Amino acid sequence: METSFHGYACPSCGESPGFSGDSPSCARCGAAWSRYGGVVDFTGKEQYWGEIPRSEMEELVRRAERDGWRRALAGGYGGLDAYNRKVYVDKEKRRGDFKRLLPMTREWRVLDVGCGLGSITASLALDAAEVYAFDPARERAAFCALRAGQDRLDNVTVAAADVFNAPYRGGYFDMAVVCGVMEWFAEFRGGGDPREVQRDGLARILSLLKPGGYLYLAIENRFGLNYLLGHPDPHSGLRFATFLPLAAANIYSKLVRRRPYRVPIHSPRGLSRLAADAGFIVDRLYYPAPHYHLPVYFLPLESRDSWRFFLDGIAIRNSISKEIAHFGARAAAFLGMQGTVAPAIAMIARRPA
Repeated sequence: METSFHGYACPSCGESPGFSGDSPSCARCGAAWSRYGGVVDFTGKEQYWGEIPRSEMEELVRRAERDGWRRALAGGYGGLDAYNRKVYVDKEKRRGDFKRLLPMTREWRVLDVGCGLGSITASLALDAAEVYAFDPARERAAFCALRAGQDRLDNVTVAAADVFNAPYRGGYFDMAVVCGVMEWFAEFRGGGDPREVQRDGLARILSLLKPGGYLYLAIENRFGLNYLLGHPDPHSGLRFATFLPLAAANIYSKLVRRRPYRVPIHSPRGLSRLAADAGFIVDRLYYPAPHYHLPVYFLPLESRDSWRFFLDGIAIRNSISKEIAHFGARAAAFLGMQGTVAPAIAMIARRPA
């Protein structure tokens, strides 16, 4: 099957833009964009988020161009810590295993929202007709594009964009993937109530899906047992902030970090409500164990039996802290609260048909 990539549309007027030359533009409204490292940059502004500092990410792109993306990540460059090398190199194919939960076919068009270094994008490309990926950090988008090109994934196209100026046709995609990204929507937009910004971002994604199209969304659980035991929120670095009402977390963050709290995460019930407010029908909720970064098992949140099977037969208990967590998780399952304290949530939802 020849890939056409007809899914792009001008974020300003909806016209199909022209991408030829160094200055791609829209013939209808005159909007113009720049290029960076082989990708069109629709953001129009300087912004960055990533596992490593921006200067190191720029060097990583240069090394990937010279030595290949895998060597740049795995051996030739030490910017990523051991865990992230495992996530993005050693076991990167597992990151897209959630696709087995969906009725995905090789005719599907898939959107990867916040593609980062491209491990999920690459996994999706093995089973889809077209994969459109974007990231608001142009350096990360450029790396993803390099990776796809070097791996000869001709059904992948990558852009630098954010969810609010996503340059795609409405009703085009069979599935959208939002993995560890929604919590950052408000940071990239800058203003507005963070939860309302997240809802608006989901509503924008809904508009890009076909009727009946699927959303896979993964995020940390605000009431996760790990946070109860004192682990800091990975988004803000604050302990116990996720348990607080948003207004209180904002005060806490301003006192400690000298900046507002704009990265709220949700409980399973809160996430379902947010998705419903954006127009989605929520189908299923899972705990992606041990975490959505590298899921091995997907445990239905309502199933005590699945939770107990995982805890007693699979979960690793090789330290005092893990023994404590195991005891807490067993107690939660006994009380029927296993979904409430799961460290992360994977949600499958649909656009109404």
